[in-house]
Amino acid sequence: MALPRRLLTLTSTKPPRIRPSLNQFSYSSSFSFSHSRSGLGSGLGLPPHRFFSAEAVADPANKIQVYISRSTDPYLNLSIEHFLLLKSAPNTVVLFLYTNRPCVVIGRNQNPWIEVNLNLLKHGNGLVPYYEGGRKRTRANAEEILLVRRRSGGGAVFHDAGNVNYSVICHPIVFNRDKHAELVVRALNSLGVEGARVNERHDIVLDVPIPTKARTPGPKYVPKPGPVPADHDAAADPAPNPAPTDSDATPAGPSAANAADPADPVGSGASDAAIAAATTDTTAASTPARDKKPIQTFKISGSAYKLTRQRSLHHGTCLLASPNIGLVSALLNSPAAPFITAKGVGSVRSPVRNVWPLPENTNHHNHSSNAKDNNEIIEARRLAFEKAVVAEFGRMYKPTEPVIISSAEARETLDFIPDIIKGYNELRSQEWLYTQTPTFKFSTDAIPGDPRPTPILPVYIPPGFHAGATIKRGQIVEMSGRWLPKSLKGTHLHRVADWAAHVDDPSVARWLNGLFGIEAVKKAARAKASAMLSEYLTLGGRFGGKGAREGMGSLGGRW
Repeated sequence: MALPRRLLTLTSTKPPRIRPSLNQFSYSSSFSFSHSRSGLGSGLGLPPHRFFSAEAVADPANKIQVYISRSTDPYLNLSIEHFLLLKSAPNTVVLFLYTNRPCVVIGRNQNPWIEVNLNLLKHGNGLVPYYEGGRKRTRANAEEILLVRRRSGGGAVFHDAGNVNYSVICHPIVFNRDKHAELVVRALNSLGVEGARVNERHDIVLDVPIPTKARTPGPKYVPKPGPVPADHDAAADPAPNPAPTDSDATPAGPSAANAADPADPVGSGASDAAIAAATTDTTAASTPARDKKPIQTFKISGSAYKLTRQRSLHHGTCLLASPNIGLVSALLNSPAAPFITAKGVGSVRSPVRNVWPLPENTNHHNHSSNAKDNNEIIEARRLAFEKAVVAEFGRMYKPTEPVIISSAEARETLDFIPDIIKGYNELRSQEWLYTQTPTFKFSTDAIPGDPRPTPILPVYIPPGFHAGATIKRGQIVEMSGRWLPKSLKGTHLHRVADWAAHVDDPSVARWLNGLFGIEAVKKAARAKASAMLSEYLTLGGRFGGKGAREGMGSLGGRW
C-alpha cells in the first residue's frame, strides 16, 4: 500500500537543512584535509551539516572564525568577503580563503583602459582549459576572462585555479601590514618552500638562487635578468630571462575617490595598498660570489587593504601553480596606456612566478592533453596550502575548524542575505566597473606635463590624424580633433559598441576598436555564434532533418 505524501515526508531519511550554531561543534586542530571533489566539506573531516550562518558571523562570542569558499565566482567571493568585513563583530578575527575562476581584478581607484588589455579578456587569448567540479569548461565562455573591480585599493592582479586568495579581518588596533603576510610565509615554509619572505613593501616574494654554472666569476657579479618561462623553475635555467610581470601596487598617497567612500571613513584606499616591487636582488653585487649566492626575486603574493573605524581587511593572492602565468604580462599591458594620462592609482610591474612550477608542457601556448592531470596537481597544491594557512592561523589565535561554503551554498546566500545580494549586483554592474574610473585624458599628441615620449601611431593610420578626449567617470565630456564626431560627447566610453559607427575612416575605427577593447566584444560574439553553429551541426548529425531544426530552436533558451 502506498504511503500518503505526509508520511513519506516524515519518514524521509534526508536531514532537515538548518544552520546550526557553530558552538555545538568542538574545535580541533587535528582536522583532516583529504583530496576530495565533494562540495560540502571537501574532505576536510568536518561535521556533515555545518552551514555558513549570517548569525554566527555577527555573534561577538564567535571570536575566531574561519571560512573557505568553494565557489569560483569572483563577484560572489568578494561580496561574501565584504559581508564578513561589515558584519563580523569588532572583537573577532576572521580568516577567509577562496579561489576564483580566471579573472583580472583591478583596484578600487584604477583605470581598466590603462591596466588591462581588454581585447584579451574574451576569446583567442590562449587560456588553458580549466575544470570546474571535475568537468572541463567547453562552451563559448570557456576562454573568457572576467574583469572585476574590487572595493579595496591596490593594483591589478590575475586570478585562476592556481591562485588561492586569503583575507584576514580584525580590529584596526591589532592591525599590522606584515603580521598576516608573515603567517602565509610560515604556512609556505611548513610545506617545504624555501626563500619566501615579506619584503619592505609588505608583499610576499620568493628568492630563487641562480645556478652556479650561470654565474660570471668576480666579486661584482650582478645576475642578468631574463625570461623565466611561466611554468618552469627558474633555478633549472642556466640563464633566466625576464619573468612574466604582475601588478598589485599602489603608490603612496591619499585617494580622494576612496576617502569619500562612506564604507571607508578613514580614507585608507590607495594609500593603504601595498606596492609590489619584486626585482632582481642586487645585494649580491656588494659581496663576493663565494660569500653570498646571487639570487633573483619574484613576487608570489601582493596585498591590498581596506580600513574602517572598527574593522581592517588585509587580503592578497598567493600564486601557487597557475597554468596561465605566461598570460599575465600580456593581460596587464594595455595598448591604450601610452595614449592616456590619468588620475587615480597606477600599478607597479613586478616579475612573478609560481611557488610550484607546473610541468613544462603546460602553458598557454601548448594545451597539453595532460591538462586534467595538472588540474589534479593544482587542486592538491591548493588544498595543502589551505590546510597550512588554517593551521598557522590556529596557532596565532585559536585552533578552529573551517566552515566550508560549498558552491551551491554560496549561491544560496543570494537568496537570503540582502547585503551579499546588494554587493554582488553592484560588482557585476557595468557602472561599478567603468564609471568608478577617475578622470583621464586620451590623446594621440603629447600632453603637457607628461614626461613620456609621444606614442607612435600604427602605419595604417592616415597622416595628420589627431584625436583627443577627456573622460570623467567613464563618460566623454570633452573632445578635440576633427576625426571624432561631437555627437560622442556625453557617451560612456564602455558603451561604444563599434567605432565604425562614429568615424568615417575604417582603419581609424579598427584601431580604436582594438585600443578600447571593442574588438574583444565582436570576437566574443563571433565565437559564441560559431559555438552555437557547431552544436547545431552536432544535433543535426544526431537527429537529422526536422530534429536538427528543433534542436537549434532549443538552443535559444539555453544560450
